[in-house]
Amino acid sequence: MPPSLQLSQLIDLYFAGLTTLDQEQRLRHLLATTTEQSPMIDEARAVISFAAMPAAEKSAARSNIFGPFMQRVAAASIVIAALAGGITYISNHTSELSSSKCYAMVEGTVINDDNAIEDLMLSQLSLMGDAADDIDADVNDDLRLIGDIFE
Repeated sequence: MPPSLQLSQLIDLYFAGLTTLDQEQRLRHLLATTTEQSPMIDEARAVISFAAMPAAEKSAARSNIFGPFMQRVAAASIVIAALAGGITYISNHTSELSSSKCYAMVEGTVINDDNAIEDLMLSQLSLMGDAADDIDADVNDDLRLIGDIFE
């Protein structure tokens, strides 16, 4: 069987999860020694070399790309949870505040001044907009890095 046909079949088996240990060792040898170039061979080399990396290096590789993004997602989740908790608290305590047309609860303090509430909301929305822009920029950078990996 020609090496290129054997290589192609072994790659297909590998990605299907059906290679034996001997077949995987043969595939690794063929990928290391072949001069052939194709997207399928490049992808197999990338996947197999990543799978061969020690766990610490894999973790570092993943955290470099997704670390900042996941930190921002976690921060956004905390903000959403805090807002949901505040809304729930306010909705459960509306009877004591029913005479006010607009109010806010901040750290257990009731704010009844409409202008102060509007300023607070605009400030928080501005911060959330800035955070969304940062997340968007980080996601675009991460996707660009991922795209560069596959080029």
